[in-house]
Amino acid sequence: MDHLIENRFIFVTYRLGLSHMDVILRLYIIPHDLANVKGQLRLRKKEILGPARRSLGRILPRLIQDQTSWLEGTIPPECSPRLISNAKDRRSLAEIYGDLRSPNPTVTVNWENITGRLLDFTDKLSGLGMRSSLYKYQRRSVAAMMQRELDSADILDPLFMPLESIRGETFYLQPGTMEILRERPTTQASQSGILCEELGRET
Repeated sequence: MDHLIENRFIFVTYRLGLSHMDVILRLYIIPHDLANVKGQLRLRKKEILGPARRSLGRILPRLIQDQTSWLEGTIPPECSPRLISNAKDRRSLAEIYGDLRSPNPTVTVNWENITGRLLDFTDKLSGLGMRSSLYKYQRRSVAAMMQRELDSADILDPLFMPLESIRGETFYLQPGTMEILRERPTTQASQSGILCEELGRET
């Protein structure tokens, strides 16, 4: 923990428990994009980042969020909410894919004449060269694929997961690099992909 404190990844305060036999730590996570430090926290050297990532990977899942415990000086129970849930996802791969939300496409800028018509289910799509009629879910899928290929707008970086502080503030963690930010970054949307549909589920 000393390495994290010395290099401004965390700040720690403490208090004695009621029994005076326990020490309760209160840990403040310092985001990489902290204001008024001129971006210095994002320019750390590799020899600092490597050990810090390993330490954060061990510490963050163990953090318990219990304001009462701190105020009263008592040891929090094991069932207290944690910053990062340690519950294991026991779903099968098929169940994970089944729980994914279907795409919700919007009209693509500069392609309104096609995507707008696809999403207007009263439009018979005459003049578009269709050899057969499309079901509603197929029309949404085609519109979603066009949006993926043609929309150049940036998206919120999906690699960052939102976490909530004990005060209800949201910040963002990239688990692979242990980078912690106050603002979720954006990234360029990837083009192409795989279309997976289950037939017979919708008309």
